[in-house]
Amino acid sequence: MKRLFSFIFLLMIFTTNIFSAAEVQNTANNSKKIALTFDDGPDLKVTQKLLDFLKEQNIKASFFVVGQNVKAYPDLVKRMDDEGHLVLNHSYTHINFKKHSMDAVRNELNKTGEAINAVIGKTPAIFRPPYGSISKQQLQTLKDEGMISVLWDIDTVDWRSNTSKAQIIQRIGKNPQPDDIVLMHTLPKTLKTLEALQELIPQLKEAGYSFVTVDEILGVPPYKK
Repeated sequence: MKRLFSFIFLLMIFTTNIFSAAEVQNTANNSKKIALTFDDGPDLKVTQKLLDFLKEQNIKASFFVVGQNVKAYPDLVKRMDDEGHLVLNHSYTHINFKKHSMDAVRNELNKTGEAINAVIGKTPAIFRPPYGSISKQQLQTLKDEGMISVLWDIDTVDWRSNTSKAQIIQRIGKNPQPDDIVLMHTLPKTLKTLEALQELIPQLKEAGYSFVTVDEILGVPPYKK
């Protein structure tokens, strides 16, 4: 599973990690739980409507936010936290980590952590590298500094302009597995993602699926102590 790559890699390399591989893989996979995750926000066009829908459906999600957007729209970030969603780290300016120095990567994550903390009083321990791009050395260094990298299992590719609502529904709903992490985005062009979820979520609920945050899937703390 893609979303486990970063974390399982660390578990295999660093035997001092407090989480076992069994704990992370969460082998009791009978519950049909899915984690909905949203990258890049918040934004003014989609985020508020999405939060309204999630509240209506009583669903908690995980938002990997960009630091400069946290600064621009703190009220939306506060609402995410107030309504029980996770507010997690997706860098400050959405750089490709592999193309930058460790100092630059650390600065991106630290600035975003500080911006989030200023709004909700908590600093994320979980981050997602933009584009899913991160080197092994960067993973090692960030692990040593208490950060956990989480990727995904299902990529809706909703950020592409030519991805349709029907394709998003097909990619999520074809055969989601227990503990799958779904990658989506909150961008002005991803209103189609919300429309897809409005159609798909009731169907998945009817089929016995429930929706949780990524910390429950992976068994890791979402915020630093």
